[in-house]
Amino acid sequence: MITVECLKNGQLRIEFETDREYNSFERIFTQREQNRRYLYHLKKWTVADEDVAYLKRDSRLKDKCLYVFKGLLSTLKYVLSANGMPYKVVGEKTDDKGIEITQRWLGIFASHPKKDMGYDQVQLQTAALLKEKSSGIVSLAVGYGKATIISALVESYLEQHDKDVVLISFTKNLLKELELRLKQYDVDTSRVKLIHPTGFVKSAATKPERWDELSNVGLLIADEAHHASADTWKQVIKACNPDFLYGFTGSADAKSGHEVTPDLVLRKQLTQQNFAMLEYFGESLIHVKLQVPINLVSYNAEIISKAEYEQVVAENLDKDVPTPQFIGACTLKHPNFPLTLARIIGDMPDGIVFIPETTSIETGTAICNALNLMGIRTVFLSAQVQLSPVGEVSMTLEQLKALAAQKAFRVLIANQVGTEGLDIPNINSVIPITSVSFKGLVQPVGRAARTTELTCALLYDKHNGVMNRQMRHKMQMLKDHFILKTQQTKDI
Repeated sequence: MITVECLKNGQLRIEFETDREYNSFERIFTQREQNRRYLYHLKKWTVADEDVAYLKRDSRLKDKCLYVFKGLLSTLKYVLSANGMPYKVVGEKTDDKGIEITQRWLGIFASHPKKDMGYDQVQLQTAALLKEKSSGIVSLAVGYGKATIISALVESYLEQHDKDVVLISFTKNLLKELELRLKQYDVDTSRVKLIHPTGFVKSAATKPERWDELSNVGLLIADEAHHASADTWKQVIKACNPDFLYGFTGSADAKSGHEVTPDLVLRKQLTQQNFAMLEYFGESLIHVKLQVPINLVSYNAEIISKAEYEQVVAENLDKDVPTPQFIGACTLKHPNFPLTLARIIGDMPDGIVFIPETTSIETGTAICNALNLMGIRTVFLSAQVQLSPVGEVSMTLEQLKALAAQKAFRVLIANQVGTEGLDIPNINSVIPITSVSFKGLVQPVGRAARTTELTCALLYDKHNGVMNRQMRHKMQMLKDHFILKTQQTKDI
């Protein structure tokens, strides 16, 4: 029989009576992943399917047991039961209550300005679920007010408990966004720490005393929790060992947008990111998609010639780069691209046009500079570089939002840092020129969907077959996740 022991340090100890029992268990948590590798001797990329064991015994330990985070308990019970494997749980908490959201916040949720779309009910339902569980995944599409719910959770906890609160996220900009929201609602942040895990771990490497800052944490909230597979997140979460642990995300499974559930293990559809979410935060408390109408416009253009495209494909065989991404991006680097993009921007409704997830800072910078030279006021946002119509600037998040509120620029271009968590006003059009993942496509479109009218433009380049396949994939994903109001095709 398998014994699962709940330890005081926030972990589970899984003990097996026989090796056969362990081998069966390991096979359940072994998933097949697709890995890309560059073969230098052949000068080409290969795609290989490999079996990856997400739960594997550490042979260095004397007892050879498995140690995982306590959030995985519900998944273990579900999977072991489904496979008919006998087990027992030792030391499980019988009273697993969460945090009760205060009346002040319930009133704020109930008065949501988009009651006609059911936003108030989603927030109230989330509050009720948070009261019942001390951990879990809160997956709400862009626009449902995750930052507001996080603010409510923080203040409600501080009023009811004595320990500290830690908020973590994968960029400092997102933490700044949360800090602004807490300030907006006059939440006392004297016992709140906003931590960027990567930066914190690097700092603690030279100043070990920094880990003492996490010795009295009662509540930890991870924003954009699908990044939890990073080792630095694991170190911070383990050091905090909080009483309450919640992961907030707008995309759940960042690739497909599907809900993260223990059933993914049985269906062999687990990913490293999904597993980390299940292990740290436990089961999904709520998963709500954003069903809003969009106007979809496909633009057919001839940017790169057939001869140029074939040359790029041939040259790419000798380059140490991911082939599809490189070939698809060759249109973006073509001299004709900015002019084509400018014509599409001119066809968009009044407001700010959002171009998310450029393939690189260099590509985003080049497009931004070209549009500004044509008189289209453009801002480029990345962690390293910030460009404006007057050149490179150092701009705070508050300043960017103020400029957007005044419609001081027409186009906002961003790499990944601009895709997740940032709420910029007056965006009502999106041109997704790269990325076919849920996180890179549906989330940015969802940000613009906060307005009453949304237009999404897809660009097809006649001779770029890779880019066109990506665009067809984008179109299907948009149709799956939004309500198609109008659809049209234009030649430019």
